[in-house]
Amino acid sequence: MAMRTLIADDNADCLDALSTILKSLHCTVVTASNGQEAWELHRRQSFRLVLSDFVMPKMDGLELCR
Repeated sequence: MAMRTLIADDNADCLDALSTILKSLHCTVVTASNGQEAWELHRRQSFRLVLSDFVMPKMDGLELCR
């Protein structure tokens, strides 16, 4: 069973790199381009792992974790 993973980062290159690595490890990856988008996805879906950038627009990584 693939681990459902949410990646939140406003840098598209970072999102692509992390997605590629996690997909190669057979994870199911969902991405968000800011903290607010990540929070909305988290509220609707279950993720076993969340990777978040610290500095993002709309909601930063620390606020997302709280």
